[in-house]
Amino acid sequence: MTSAAITVNGTRFSVREDQLDWSLLEFLRNECHLTSMKDACSPQGQCGACTVRVGDAAKVSCATKVSKALGSRCSRWRGSTPVERELLGRSYAKSGAVQCGFCIPGLVMRTKVLLDEKPNATREELARGIDLHICRCTGYAKVLDAMELAGTTGSRRRCPICL
Repeated sequence: MTSAAITVNGTRFSVREDQLDWSLLEFLRNECHLTSMKDACSPQGQCGACTVRVGDAAKVSCATKVSKALGSRCSRWRGSTPVERELLGRSYAKSGAVQCGFCIPGLVMRTKVLLDEKPNATREELARGIDLHICRCTGYAKVLDAMELAGTTGSRRRCPICL
């Protein structure tokens, strides 16, 4: 018996009554078969590896109940346009911000949400925006470099391939 739905990357997924108390992370991985969100601290929501966009906000999906996302549009990396994926991917690669890669999907999603809200955000604003993310490899300087590069390149509408 279907009670509601969540739209993920443009595809509508029915939510059963028994799934309302699941974490959004659990639903996205098990029902939508999206595995880019990593489960590193579930259910605390303290590391950011599972960050998704719910409506206009970045949310840690391990600490967000499915019931709180009903009727919402959720997106991950695949829900971005090809140009956005190219821009963010190249910005992170060019800045050397990829390291082991475990936390990168969450950081990239947070970057997209932050830059959608404020394309010319300062480094300080970007740093505050990722304070919920734990990364043991990069020390954050390279991540902030990538975020700044994506912001300045994106706002100037330069070709992401030419970075």
